[in-house]
Amino acid sequence: MKNRKLMTKLTAAGSMALMLMPMTAFAGVSETQDVTQEETDAGATKDTDVLYTQSSTYSVIIPKLIVLDGQTKDSGYTVNVKGDISSDKQVSVAPQDAIADKAGINFYMKDQATVGTKKADVQADVTQDATVWSSAEVCVANTGTTKNGKVEAPTITAGSWKGTFAFNIALQDAD
Repeated sequence: MKNRKLMTKLTAAGSMALMLMPMTAFAGVSETQDVTQEETDAGATKDTDVLYTQSSTYSVIIPKLIVLDGQTKDSGYTVNVKGDISSDKQVSVAPQDAIADKAGINFYMKDQATVGTKKADVQADVTQDATVWSSAEVCVANTGTTKNGKVEAPTITAGSWKGTFAFNIALQDAD
């Protein structure tokens, strides 16, 4: 009986001693929920790194329809790029050349007449001041950056004409 009481008292005292001893929750380096912790001596100063990684996202607004002016036979257009891209990236929005054997970026306008003999295709030329948007230009708050382009077909004649050109859009490494 005395031994049992003594054992109970010793167990209780041992439990109390363990509760009062300082304990380290993490020994060395471990990772829990993307947080890495390190044991540090009391009174020491240590740096803590904070990391963030997010993929680039952006949107591009290009014209769906461009109507040439009846007098000047040309029309301006705009391209807007906005979003959040990494500083080591840029967005390219470049008109695609459709006539490989002609200089510049161009495509053919085709006569849309439904009766009679159609006129020969007419070359239209595309110019765009800039085709690359830097991270700083893309990340302008809520608006992005707009750049100008122009389509012209100086030899086009009376009638109804239609042509199509494409834009190549890509996220690429910054220059």
